[in-house]
Amino acid sequence: MTLKTSIAFYPCAENRAASVLRVGSDTSCKDDRSLESCNGPLPHPGPYRVKFLILDTNGSKAETRWSQQIMLKQGNPGRTGKGLLAL
Repeated sequence: MTLKTSIAFYPCAENRAASVLRVGSDTSCKDDRSLESCNGPLPHPGPYRVKFLILDTNGSKAETRWSQQIMLKQGNPGRTGKGLLAL
């Protein structure tokens, strides 16, 4: 599990196109070993497989199938000089 969040972050609306969850977008927690979960940068290009799982206090409510294998591409270093891995 990489990210715990509230349903409030993903409200349902008839006219809403889609919600986006960017894997690895939380760079502030990547070195904090005290955190139970972190959506930090991924350590290597993969391969990775992902699934979405919905839980509540009683356990699993719904989940997707595992994705096909995903290889990440190395981003170009920006102004900070750090390369990023991206889907």
